[in-house]
Amino acid sequence: MDTASLLEQLKKHQDLEYKQFHSSLGVNTDLIGVRTPILEQIAKTLAKENPIYFLDQYQKTCYETDVIYGFIVGYAKLDYAQKIHYFDKFTSLVDNWATCDLVCARQKWIKKKENKDRFLSYLSKLWNSKDPWKQRIVYVLLLDHYLEETYLPTLFQYCDMPYEKSYYVQMAIAWLLSVMLIHFPDQTELYLHKSKIDTFTFNKTLQKARESTRISKEKKAYYQTLKRE
Repeated sequence: MDTASLLEQLKKHQDLEYKQFHSSLGVNTDLIGVRTPILEQIAKTLAKENPIYFLDQYQKTCYETDVIYGFIVGYAKLDYAQKIHYFDKFTSLVDNWATCDLVCARQKWIKKKENKDRFLSYLSKLWNSKDPWKQRIVYVLLLDHYLEETYLPTLFQYCDMPYEKSYYVQMAIAWLLSVMLIHFPDQTELYLHKSKIDTFTFNKTLQKARESTRISKEKKAYYQTLKRE
């Protein structure tokens, strides 16, 4: 299927109420208004049929087709080099948080033992681009696929690196650290006491932790005392 045919198919599933809702969440890009489960179904079908053709011919069109492209990269049976090649192309399509977050969560191939460590060199290259959206991709991928004690030094290292002071980068770091406070509270609290992250990101980390239903009232009260002025 080419992009033009895909667009025709997507328009049949348009939900204008959902389009308006999604736009209100800060997805400021071209939207048709198709819900995520439908995008998943279409991507899984294309991933089984002829994924290479679709991935090779694809050019940025709209939110839904960008997401489908990224989903196919995650779902299709491709070797590691192909995964890197097409995921790298995907990173140039990202211009909003939803495309980033939805697609990163579906790159399950990164979790494979033979891929996990070698993928870190690609993350370093992506982060060093200094592009805010690509840096957000890095932090979301770390959250989705590296939230293990073994990789805590790597996670803390990335949080302390001189990231772009862009809202969506800072919020991704805050999101990552707030989840780390749930899974690794002692190590993450120790890190926060000496961290190099900026005040906005630091306070957002504490805010997101206090909003979590998986953190005790006592911890939330303690985190409130850590807020920077």
